[in-house]
Amino acid sequence: MKRMSMLATCLWLGGCYAVVPPSTGGGASNDPLHLEGSRWRIETIAGKPLPETIESTLVFGDDGHISGMAGCNRYSGRYRLDGRQFSVEELVTTQKICFPAIMAHEQSLLRVLKGALSLERDAQQLLLESRNEREVSRLAALDGAGPG
Repeated sequence: MKRMSMLATCLWLGGCYAVVPPSTGGGASNDPLHLEGSRWRIETIAGKPLPETIESTLVFGDDGHISGMAGCNRYSGRYRLDGRQFSVEELVTTQKICFPAIMAHEQSLLRVLKGALSLERDAQQLLLESRNEREVSRLAALDGAGPG
């Protein structure tokens, strides 16, 4: 409980975020999509195009962590990948306030990540399905994150 109140205080003060260490036995042990170490730009969130002016990314760490820029705020969490089944856990963000349009895209992305169900990789693109949205989200490879 003390850990949660410290995290809430840290987030409320703004500008800080926590990276939660992976539990034993978790993480991205089964990575048939070869995502570890790859970087992706969010192109659509639940079928809606992301404006070019909004920076939104997803980075797969080699230790079962994800991180990125949601639009205004940075986020991090843990992920699990088993075949194509994908889930995100312990997602935390910084708490800056930005323009309403950017915040709306950011909240949509976080909603998609929290409800993540599956990933499909097609060369330079990822398709992310979420239980929280009908449409898939599309991500484009950055920095040579092409076929693994």
